[in-house]
Amino acid sequence: MSGGRLCYLDGRFHRDGEPFFVVASDYQYFRERRDVWRDRLEKLRAMGINTISVYVPWRHHQRGGEDGGRSFDFSGETKDSRDLVSFLDLVCELGLFIIAKPGPFVHSELNIGGLPDDVSPSFAPGFPAALDHRGDPVVWEYDASELPAPYSARFQERAAEWLDAVAAVLAPHTGPSGAIIALQLDDETIFCTSNDPPWCIGYEESALAAFGWSAEDAPRPGGSVDRPGLSRRVRWAEHQWRYRLELHARYRRAFSSFGLPFLTNLAGITPPIEENVPGQEPGADTGRVPEGFEHLYADWWLAANRVESSADEHHFGFISWLGVAAYDPDAFARYVNTARRARGINLEENFGFARLYDERSKHAIVPIFQTLLSIAGGATGFDVYCGVRHSYWDDELDRVTRLGCATFPSDAPITEEGELTPFYHKTAALAGWWGEHGSALLACDIERDCGWLIHAPYAAVASWVPDETAWDVAGHDCPRAGYAAFEPFARSLLDGGYAAVSFELEASTEEQWGACRSLAFHSAFFLSEAAQERLAAYIEAGGRLFLSGELPEGDLEGRTCTRLREAVERGGAGLVYRRESWFSAGGFAATLAEHGLRPGISPSPGLRCFVHRGVDERFLFFFEVAGEAGEHTVVLEGEPITLGLGPRSCGVLRLRGGEMVAWYVKAENEVEGVVGEVRLCAGGRTIEGRGDFCSG
Repeated sequence: MSGGRLCYLDGRFHRDGEPFFVVASDYQYFRERRDVWRDRLEKLRAMGINTISVYVPWRHHQRGGEDGGRSFDFSGETKDSRDLVSFLDLVCELGLFIIAKPGPFVHSELNIGGLPDDVSPSFAPGFPAALDHRGDPVVWEYDASELPAPYSARFQERAAEWLDAVAAVLAPHTGPSGAIIALQLDDETIFCTSNDPPWCIGYEESALAAFGWSAEDAPRPGGSVDRPGLSRRVRWAEHQWRYRLELHARYRRAFSSFGLPFLTNLAGITPPIEENVPGQEPGADTGRVPEGFEHLYADWWLAANRVESSADEHHFGFISWLGVAAYDPDAFARYVNTARRARGINLEENFGFARLYDERSKHAIVPIFQTLLSIAGGATGFDVYCGVRHSYWDDELDRVTRLGCATFPSDAPITEEGELTPFYHKTAALAGWWGEHGSALLACDIERDCGWLIHAPYAAVASWVPDETAWDVAGHDCPRAGYAAFEPFARSLLDGGYAAVSFELEASTEEQWGACRSLAFHSAFFLSEAAQERLAAYIEAGGRLFLSGELPEGDLEGRTCTRLREAVERGGAGLVYRRESWFSAGGFAATLAEHGLRPGISPSPGLRCFVHRGVDERFLFFFEVAGEAGEHTVVLEGEPITLGLGPRSCGVLRLRGGEMVAWYVKAENEVEGVVGEVRLCAGGRTIEGRGDFCSG
């Protein structure tokens, strides 16, 4: 292993005490012949990759015997692509790090998400199924297989058997000098449900019993929410969160001796994305999102994915199947919101899944624009998913992908024959630039103009209330955390050039609060005593808080508590309060400006900019979003920076003492066939170029 011990702190890897920027690529050894592994890995390394992220599919390695027994093939005895031992040795030999993803569920467009047939009720009828609110089996939509009840004793036993087996194979590559630097268990929490509504899973008997629920008491969509129903829905959100968190805790026991960080790969803060997987009937009713509930996505996400509350179990990481940010303003906003939810790595950026997801993704402008945007938002590394087109698999592993695409993915930088494409060279320029400058970026930090305080119980209640007809608590407003709250707040600040972040009210640290120039919170008629005390103390200390909504009368259980009301009535030097929402109608950026809070950077229309600040250095990211060529002026710390750009151009400047010392520019727009002319002027220096170019 090429030297340097890595540790993980504050969402960043560090190598021998210095920040280490992860430039990764997923490589699916299980879809490739063993005899091409070295060639592909060497080409990924030459492309600038320093880390290989790798799913390890349970179904691929489990073998059944004629006597009904089971074994695992990690040496390639039954098929060359099962030789995980040799693959790991090869990655280490080449001096690359590894982020291992052993499941049990891995997605990766595999049959049953990588689970073996004999744990799916579709193939093993005696196996209990996970259930939704209707009592129907939860189905892996990619291939219509039923998913097992994860808390059933049978699945728990089998999952532990698998994780113990794969842990033994991974173990030699852990430790101070090992290549494996992190683990990521399961996929998008459990069966890819990190972005699903609260009624989609968890109604099976084993899960209900594990958290003290009866089938009759578990809430279901439909009807209105009354006052007695508030606490039940808050408790159910706790169930949904702990349902995922406790599974993670059980799964990680197999790796407890490794001493490695565990990363999540949460889906973004975004409405569900229709993936158009071949073989699915468009518009089929899965029961996941009843009509009229779609806009509540942010509330579902905030209720179930409690980042700070889960910090003892895993660290924030995210995946980026959020739409095409260069062409969709909503997708652009979702990238920023997700990357700013917490510091962590962008663990899957779409480099070439054009055939299965969006045809524009075959063009380098799409993933490079999105990679830069996620880093601008705060990502501490990125993963090229995937760097190689794979073509060596059979129906036992994946019977769906070839219905729509002969390779996986359709348009990766390296072809299935190992040829280097123009996409490869463009990705190499991006990876190489971040390999050189990423550590310096991580020594800087993102802007935090205003921090949104998340109160998960509000999101838990709001998740069931699409409109006023579903709200039956007389005299009080429905609490809002996402829809009509965080979403318009974040969008207004993005449009106004401000940097918005978000974190939990109760579980966040004093450092998180203190790093923000201001905080924002929309209150409801109930709020826990602890939360009221924290907000009141912040007001009394002179903190800048933009507060709106009803002032709470008590906590959720009806106990009287007016601590926040009393603090608001006394006032504070930094308190700005009104009963009407500051946020629901948008335009909150103007409110910040009215109260003397100006954004740290001021770009011209049609351009979005983000800055990371260090002691002596600044990294300025820019994105042309209007689709028009032209000259833009950005004012940073009183100094103008001029950017002449083509449509959808994007890039980053490294500035030291105001002088431009390094740059990366993506100005060839392959989607539209435009090669932009670029002129960058900063600190008395002018750089001119055409298309894609970078320093160094």
